[in-house]
Amino acid sequence: MNDLIPVDTPLSVREQKELAGLEQIIKKNFLGFVAVGKALAEIRDKRLYRTEHGRTFDTYCRELWEMSRDYADRLVGAAQVMDNLTTIVSKTDDNLPKLLPTNEAQARELARLEPEDQQQVWLQVLEETKEGAPVTARRIKNRVKSFKGEVFDKARAKIEKNINDLPDRKNGIKRSEAIQKVWGSFWDQVNEERASNWRYTSRQALFDDIESLLELVGMIDGPERRERGCAMELSDREKLAKAGFRIFRLRPKKLVIEEWQERDSWVTVTGSETMQQLAARYKELMLDPMHVKG
Repeated sequence: MNDLIPVDTPLSVREQKELAGLEQIIKKNFLGFVAVGKALAEIRDKRLYRTEHGRTFDTYCRELWEMSRDYADRLVGAAQVMDNLTTIVSKTDDNLPKLLPTNEAQARELARLEPEDQQQVWLQVLEETKEGAPVTARRIKNRVKSFKGEVFDKARAKIEKNINDLPDRKNGIKRSEAIQKVWGSFWDQVNEERASNWRYTSRQALFDDIESLLELVGMIDGPERRERGCAMELSDREKLAKAGFRIFRLRPKKLVIEEWQERDSWVTVTGSETMQQLAARYKELMLDPMHVKG
């Protein structure tokens, strides 16, 4: 019967009220991911999932809720995005639901950014969305990709400017035309790899190649190179710390071992007079499964 109603038939007043009521039900259930994400975060952070058999959070999610750890983490991240965005929206504003993501898919795209960048990108999305048009996860995803590209382009421009300015700013520094062409090609390829989301070349592989080049031209030695690495992002460290892990890094030049603290600060936990003793101590620390390299 309803299939016979033409799609261009205007809604009656009764139908408009019915639609509004049903949409409220959908909206409330969509926003349920926030409560689920917060609950999962608390269970994870307080280790409420543990049992005498040593159950892990991964096992807890899979056995009790039939969800993967990755999906649980996405829910947690999406809930954190919602909390973060409420700081830029007046909680007394009647339009609050319209100014925040309405589902987990939208929030998940923003979770790929740092908190301050999430706010900036979300405001850009709202500004770019025509009045009355829906804010979709695809629109947010495109804006996130664009934002990351802008950050990359700014970093590239800054480095290229430094490269071009070096001969004039520092005496004795020379660069052949061939090297300048090579660097131009290198940046173009890096941009292609980034655009493919590092599908063919991982960021770690690229970082290792650059480190090898630095070592080759004598800028760093072996021990100092080992202290470096493609560092975890701040959000990654925060997740590990909340899960009960301790993050350490080796500083060969200073002959110390440092531990990561909140707000991305590091404190010295031990030192040594020789690199051999320091390396032995670091190796001992890494034997604990709750200790990770930062």
